[in-house]
Amino acid sequence: MNFKVILQKIIDTPPRVIFLKFARKIYPHFLMSQTEKLRSLPRYTAATIAFQGKPLKIADARSFSFMHKEIFEKEIYRFSTGNNKPLIIDCGSNIGISIIYFKNLYPDAEIIGFEPDDVIYDILKHNINTFGYDDVILIKKGVWNKEGRQSFCSEGADGGRIIDNEETKNPTIIETDRLRKYLDRKVELLKIDIEGSEVEVIED
Repeated sequence: MNFKVILQKIIDTPPRVIFLKFARKIYPHFLMSQTEKLRSLPRYTAATIAFQGKPLKIADARSFSFMHKEIFEKEIYRFSTGNNKPLIIDCGSNIGISIIYFKNLYPDAEIIGFEPDDVIYDILKHNINTFGYDDVILIKKGVWNKEGRQSFCSEGADGGRIIDNEETKNPTIIETDRLRKYLDRKVELLKIDIEGSEVEVIED
């Protein structure tokens, strides 16, 4: 291919296409979608991403991707009510994805969220503040069948759980509360995602 042909191709090619081709060669990650960027992150790496026009902190990219698919794409927590201000209790709020979904569904919903993990709770609180949900009550406790303190295994993402002391060498200690204390009013939706402790809580 001679120089004239090459020059003509450059002239005929829109500037944006030239820029994109150049960017792909120079910057391997330049045009990665947000999903691809998330996939490129190592496990349990904290990051901040754009989510619904706001910066959202995440603790683990894989966990976020899974939660987003389940909650926002499959809409596993979707429910209907004639109450414009439903009371929702979210046991295991994690970083707040479910709360954001509930607020999209019912902007005036009253939400009580439980999250015992120190690191995850800080991210949760930050995200709820970022989204301006002043009416969301966050409780830094685990839901259990008794009040007190309990051994807890923090996985660093969405897999933290209450455990027996023998299960791990270095458990953390969390505060626990009984769910039944919060059921003195009509609850439109009770979400319990507490990694295997659901039976004990429901039986209480």
